[in-house]
Amino acid sequence: AELSDSIKIIKNKIEKSDLIYLPGGDNEILMQKLKKVANLIKNYDKVIIGNSAGALVLSKKYVHIEKQNSNIKLSMLQGLSLIDFSISVHYKSKRPNFPSRNEKEHKKLSEKTKLKIYAIPEQSALVYDNGNLKFIGKVKVFYKGKILKK
Repeated sequence: AELSDSIKIIKNKIEKSDLIYLPGGDNEILMQKLKKVANLIKNYDKVIIGNSAGALVLSKKYVHIEKQNSNIKLSMLQGLSLIDFSISVHYKSKRPNFPSRNEKEHKKLSEKTKLKIYAIPEQSALVYDNGNLKFIGKVKVFYKGKILKK
């Protein structure tokens, strides 16, 4: 389905699919559209793949990064709650279009939210299968203000 598709078309495509792929892009726009089919996605019993923004929206709350002039502000936004932890993507990315993710800020957020935050760098991934987590690459885990996994 495309973001421009009607809700009826999106629902139909989800019901007929063997896999859902949620792409990267603007997480807020993606989330607005997905809220309208949230129950269908939550009850979907096949594979769901999230890339970048698509991964963010799967979590209970996700790390949102806002760049204002030269300042970077991290906050938490509500996701679909398909997984009971938080995600931060492009962690420590060197790409100029992604603001740097600060370890100190992630510690603060994890303490404030009481959720584990999985900070996923480029070339890394998480595989979540029926409650089991598998790390691909160097995923960093923040929880209650501390780093659990480097």
